[in-house]
Amino acid sequence: QITRNGIKFWQGGDIINSISTDTGADAAIVFDGPGKYRIINSVVAYHNKNGPNSYTATFGYDQGSNMEVEILNSIFHKNVGSIWINSDAKLTIKNTIFSGGTQTGRYIDYKEMAYGDTYAQQGWGKPLTDLNPSLSEVTDVGFVDNNNFQLKETSPAIDKGITTLATTDLLGNSRPQ
Repeated sequence: QITRNGIKFWQGGDIINSISTDTGADAAIVFDGPGKYRIINSVVAYHNKNGPNSYTATFGYDQGSNMEVEILNSIFHKNVGSIWINSDAKLTIKNTIFSGGTQTGRYIDYKEMAYGDTYAQQGWGKPLTDLNPSLSEVTDVGFVDNNNFQLKETSPAIDKGITTLATTDLLGNSRPQ
Protein backbone atom coordinates (compact mmCIF):
# COMPACT_ATOMS: atom_id res chain seq x y z
CA GLN A 1 0.00 0.00 0.00
CA ILE A 2 1.20 3.49 -0.85
CA THR A 3 1.21 5.53 2.34
CA ARG A 4 1.14 8.97 0.78
CA ASN A 5 0.07 10.33 -2.62
CA GLY A 6 -0.56 7.85 -5.41
CA ILE A 7 -0.05 9.99 -8.55
CA LYS A 8 1.23 13.57 -8.49
CA PHE A 9 1.59 15.99 -11.43
CA TRP A 10 2.69 19.62 -11.65
CA GLN A 11 2.09 21.87 -14.66
CA GLY A 12 -0.21 19.41 -16.48
CA GLY A 13 -0.37 15.73 -17.35
CA ASP A 14 -2.60 12.81 -18.28
CA ILE A 15 -3.68 9.66 -16.49
CA ILE A 16 -4.97 7.31 -19.20
CA ASN A 17 -6.10 3.66 -18.98
CA SER A 18 -4.78 3.51 -15.43
CA ILE A 19 -5.72 2.01 -12.08
CA SER A 20 -4.86 3.74 -8.80
CA THR A 21 -5.80 1.58 -5.83
CA ASP A 22 -5.06 1.27 -2.11
CA THR A 23 -3.29 4.61 -1.74
CA GLY A 24 -2.69 6.04 1.71
CA ALA A 25 -2.78 9.18 3.77
CA ASP A 26 -2.97 12.29 1.59
CA ALA A 27 -4.60 11.85 -1.83
CA ALA A 28 -4.73 9.21 -4.54
CA ILE A 29 -4.23 11.93 -7.18
CA VAL A 30 -2.69 15.40 -6.84
CA PHE A 31 -2.64 17.94 -9.69
CA ASP A 32 -1.09 21.31 -8.93
CA GLY A 33 -0.10 24.40 -10.87
CA PRO A 34 -1.25 25.87 -14.18
CA GLY A 35 -1.79 23.44 -17.03
CA LYS A 36 -4.17 20.91 -18.54
CA TYR A 37 -4.78 17.68 -16.62
CA ARG A 38 -6.86 14.71 -17.72
CA ILE A 39 -8.06 11.47 -16.17
CA ILE A 40 -9.33 9.26 -18.99
CA ASN A 41 -10.65 5.68 -18.87
CA SER A 42 -9.21 5.15 -15.40
CA VAL A 43 -10.19 3.68 -12.04
CA VAL A 44 -9.45 5.21 -8.63
CA ALA A 45 -10.46 2.75 -5.91
CA TYR A 46 -10.09 2.06 -2.20
CA HIS A 47 -8.20 5.24 -1.36
CA ASN A 48 -7.56 5.32 2.38
CA LYS A 49 -10.15 2.61 2.98
CA ASN A 50 -8.86 1.80 6.46
CA GLY A 51 -7.37 5.15 7.37
CA PRO A 52 -8.40 8.63 8.42
CA ASN A 53 -10.53 10.80 6.21
CA SER A 54 -8.55 12.66 3.57
CA TYR A 55 -9.14 13.79 0.01
CA THR A 56 -9.41 11.20 -2.75
CA ALA A 57 -7.88 13.84 -5.05
CA THR A 58 -6.84 17.48 -4.91
CA PHE A 59 -6.72 19.68 -7.99
CA GLY A 60 -4.98 23.02 -7.50
CA TYR A 61 -4.62 22.87 -3.73
CA ASP A 62 -1.71 25.33 -3.81
CA GLN A 63 -2.07 26.79 -7.33
CA GLY A 64 -5.39 26.61 -9.16
CA SER A 65 -5.27 29.51 -11.60
CA ASN A 66 -4.94 28.65 -15.29
CA MET A 67 -5.73 25.02 -14.49
CA GLU A 68 -8.05 22.82 -16.56
CA VAL A 69 -9.12 19.40 -15.28
CA GLU A 70 -11.05 16.86 -17.37
CA ILE A 71 -12.31 13.55 -15.99
CA LEU A 72 -13.72 11.33 -18.74
CA ASN A 73 -15.01 7.74 -18.77
CA SER A 74 -13.59 7.01 -15.32
CA ILE A 75 -14.71 5.30 -12.12
CA PHE A 76 -14.12 6.43 -8.53
CA HIS A 77 -14.99 3.46 -6.33
CA LYS A 78 -15.16 3.08 -2.53
CA ASN A 79 -12.77 5.91 -1.71
CA VAL A 80 -12.63 7.70 1.63
CA GLY A 81 -12.79 11.48 1.21
CA SER A 82 -13.96 13.80 -1.52
CA ILE A 83 -12.28 15.27 -4.59
CA TRP A 84 -11.28 18.88 -3.85
CA ILE A 85 -10.99 21.31 -6.76
CA ASN A 86 -9.71 24.88 -6.49
CA SER A 87 -12.50 27.32 -7.33
CA ASP A 88 -10.23 29.05 -9.89
CA ALA A 89 -9.76 25.82 -11.87
CA LYS A 90 -11.94 24.85 -14.83
CA LEU A 91 -13.54 21.43 -14.29
CA THR A 92 -15.16 19.12 -16.85
CA ILE A 93 -16.48 15.69 -15.85
CA LYS A 94 -18.23 13.42 -18.37
CA ASN A 95 -19.38 9.81 -18.28
CA THR A 96 -17.86 9.10 -14.89
CA ILE A 97 -19.19 6.91 -12.08
CA PHE A 98 -18.80 7.68 -8.37
CA SER A 99 -19.70 4.72 -6.20
CA GLY A 100 -19.96 4.28 -2.44
CA GLY A 101 -17.40 4.38 0.28
CA THR A 102 -17.02 8.06 1.06
CA GLN A 103 -17.32 8.85 4.75
CA THR A 104 -17.94 12.53 4.12
CA GLY A 105 -20.96 11.92 1.91
CA ARG A 106 -19.44 14.22 -0.68
CA TYR A 107 -17.72 13.21 -3.85
CA ILE A 108 -16.74 16.63 -5.17
CA ASP A 109 -15.96 19.92 -3.40
CA TYR A 110 -15.94 22.62 -6.09
CA LYS A 111 -16.75 26.32 -6.04
CA GLU A 112 -17.86 26.10 -2.43
CA MET A 113 -20.47 23.48 -3.32
CA ALA A 114 -20.40 19.88 -2.20
CA TYR A 115 -21.67 17.34 -4.72
CA GLY A 116 -22.78 13.94 -3.51
CA ASP A 117 -25.89 12.23 -2.25
CA THR A 118 -25.47 11.44 1.45
CA TYR A 119 -25.77 14.99 2.73
CA ALA A 120 -27.77 16.44 -0.16
CA GLN A 121 -31.02 15.66 1.62
CA GLN A 122 -29.78 17.59 4.67
CA GLY A 123 -28.71 20.63 2.66
CA TRP A 124 -24.98 19.91 2.90
CA GLY A 125 -24.52 19.27 -0.80
CA LYS A 126 -26.07 18.81 -4.19
CA PRO A 127 -26.50 15.64 -6.22
CA LEU A 128 -23.78 14.95 -8.76
CA THR A 129 -26.36 15.20 -11.52
CA ASP A 130 -26.73 18.89 -10.66
CA LEU A 131 -23.06 19.32 -11.58
CA ASN A 132 -23.41 17.39 -14.83
CA PRO A 133 -26.29 15.16 -15.98
CA SER A 134 -23.83 12.65 -17.53
CA LEU A 135 -22.53 11.74 -14.06
CA SER A 136 -24.02 8.92 -12.09
CA GLU A 137 -23.93 7.52 -8.59
CA VAL A 138 -24.28 3.75 -8.35
CA THR A 139 -23.85 1.16 -5.64
CA ASP A 140 -22.51 -1.64 -7.87
CA VAL A 141 -19.99 -0.59 -10.51
CA GLY A 142 -19.88 -4.11 -11.91
CA PHE A 143 -16.25 -5.07 -11.32
CA VAL A 144 -15.44 -8.78 -11.53
CA ASP A 145 -14.40 -8.67 -7.85
CA ASN A 146 -12.66 -6.39 -5.32
CA ASN A 147 -9.23 -7.05 -6.82
CA ASN A 148 -10.17 -7.35 -10.49
CA PHE A 149 -11.30 -4.06 -12.02
CA GLN A 150 -12.40 -5.59 -15.31
CA LEU A 151 -16.07 -4.76 -15.91
CA LYS A 152 -18.71 -7.47 -16.04
CA GLU A 153 -21.16 -7.40 -18.94
CA THR A 154 -23.82 -6.13 -16.53
CA SER A 155 -21.78 -3.09 -15.44
CA PRO A 156 -23.56 0.27 -15.82
CA ALA A 157 -20.32 1.56 -17.40
CA ILE A 158 -20.57 -0.72 -20.44
CA ASP A 159 -21.43 1.25 -23.60
CA LYS A 160 -21.68 4.53 -21.67
CA GLY A 161 -18.34 6.12 -22.51
CA ILE A 162 -17.49 8.78 -25.03
CA THR A 163 -14.73 8.54 -27.61
CA THR A 164 -11.44 9.87 -26.24
CA LEU A 165 -7.82 9.64 -27.29
CA ALA A 166 -7.62 6.28 -25.47
CA THR A 167 -9.24 4.04 -28.07
CA THR A 168 -8.53 0.66 -26.40
CA ASP A 169 -8.84 -0.67 -22.85
CA LEU A 170 -6.17 -2.52 -20.87
CA LEU A 171 -7.08 -5.77 -22.68
CA GLY A 172 -6.89 -4.18 -26.14
CA ASN A 173 -10.67 -4.01 -26.65
CA SER A 174 -12.16 -1.01 -28.48
CA ARG A 175 -13.46 1.94 -26.40
CA PRO A 176 -16.28 2.70 -26.17
CA GLN A 177 -17.92 -0.58 -27.13
